[in-house]
Amino acid sequence: MEKLIVIQSDQEEIKVGVMEEDRLVELYLEDKKEAPLVGSIYKGKVENVLPGMQSAFVNIGLAKNAFLFVQEAISQSAGEQNAGEELPPIETLVQEGQELMVQLIKEPNGQKGARISTQITLAGRYLVYLPTSDHIGISRKIEDEADREKLKKLADQLRSPGEGLIIRTVALGRDEQELAGDLAVLKAKWQQIKKKYLKTPPGGAVYFDLTLGERLVRDFVKDNITAIVVNNNDLHEQISTLLNILSPGKLNNLKLVEEDLFFKYQLYDEIEAALQPKVWLKSGGYLVLNQTEALMVVDVNTGKFVGHKSLEDTVLRINLEAVTEACRQIRLRNVGGIIIIDLIDMKQDNHKQQVLELVGEEVKKDHMRVTILGLTNLGLVEMTRKKVRPSLANLLLVECDTCGGTGYVRKKENQGILDMNE
Repeated sequence: MEKLIVIQSDQEEIKVGVMEEDRLVELYLEDKKEAPLVGSIYKGKVENVLPGMQSAFVNIGLAKNAFLFVQEAISQSAGEQNAGEELPPIETLVQEGQELMVQLIKEPNGQKGARISTQITLAGRYLVYLPTSDHIGISRKIEDEADREKLKKLADQLRSPGEGLIIRTVALGRDEQELAGDLAVLKAKWQQIKKKYLKTPPGGAVYFDLTLGERLVRDFVKDNITAIVVNNNDLHEQISTLLNILSPGKLNNLKLVEEDLFFKYQLYDEIEAALQPKVWLKSGGYLVLNQTEALMVVDVNTGKFVGHKSLEDTVLRINLEAVTEACRQIRLRNVGGIIIIDLIDMKQDNHKQQVLELVGEEVKKDHMRVTILGLTNLGLVEMTRKKVRPSLANLLLVECDTCGGTGYVRKKENQGILDMNE
């Protein structure tokens, strides 16, 4: 599968579009005036401890205090050892006025403040370094058990006592020397963070994660990248330097094209379409996507498609096309939380299995963690997707002053009835 990364540097922001088979599948926006939040580390001060919610609010210097849940206040290894058991009271872990090194794991969204953790993670090219947690993890996308066991043993050899490592997908096939070099860089960074933490006042930032362009080089430049197209010479040089260090074989894939790349690749049209509730399919069917704060529902409709052979064949074809497009829209709109795909009812079990298997294949393309819970008797595909950053709608849209977000306004002929209690 061909994959293209388009990086557009404008006066105030950087826009990045990830394309697969000439279609936009992911979009990232970053304000040049603001430091990246997710992954950044702060010296926080506990403002309130809420035993009834098993959480605390911590001042990290943002507009709203950040939220620390009890699960993020204990080490990852301790959480695994006590899995299934009742978590310790939050008041035994943190106290008001206490200073903590915390990492932002979820951006503020609407009325909600940022979510933070005391479980520090530093991501490298092949590894994620856990300086305060005795834990070894292997990417879920590495499925072969022999590969997983080999990498687990290698990680155990590389780490020091009390440290943890998570092996990333791109580590598969790399030798011990490459992984050890990546770990050495991360350990040096951790020493710098600890020194700066001692000098930082409460509520101050200790470490900012990489910029958007740098994160892309670290996280997305894999073997299937066809090209990286950049419109800005300075950014081109920056990415070229990083590629030379992390993935020199990809230098030939980097191209400088000094024009509006989002216009060139027609990405503005795709973004506009991703803000609409209705998405047409090539067959003539369509999807209707409705998003709430915690739930996204995707309704599948046959539309203009009437099929050729039989009703069951028509339904199967629409559902297969629909789940492929639904998974693309979920990535593009950056939907998090609970997701329900309401399929057209299928009678045959082998058709249901075929559709469910295709959902599994499509979500493997997603860099965010997606968990498929199954297909219900009502024909609903249930799944969850990890939520880290605001959705596309939250980034680009504001609530309507007239309808208050419902999508409806009062009928003129019934205006008097609705105004009676005002």
